[in-house]
Amino acid sequence: MRIRVSPTRFRIPDICVMLKSQPTEPVLTRPPFLCIEVVSPDDRMSRVIERVKEYLAFGVNYVWVIDPENRTAYSYTKEEGREIRDYVTTQNPDISISLHELFAELDEELKSE
Repeated sequence: MRIRVSPTRFRIPDICVMLKSQPTEPVLTRPPFLCIEVVSPDDRMSRVIERVKEYLAFGVNYVWVIDPENRTAYSYTKEEGREIRDYVTTQNPDISISLHELFAELDEELKSE
């Protein structure tokens, strides 16, 4: 789903979470609650951070950046950005995902390929 983060800029997050009903518009013009970016091997971190800043400026409450190759995750809000070592979380509503379980599931998927 495309998100219009500014009048001239569109982004497509890997995952976005809306709190209200299913969007009916082809391009989101209101901010999702959460955007998740999964870093791919050819991503430059400076470009990922640029996307994070655009999401936050648009009004997204939480942005998670998951880097499967380096087994790291970052959580960003307007107040702070920090590396996460155990669970990525949100508040109101509470969402919590174990990084250990996430990366273990990824490892299982990779083994079965």
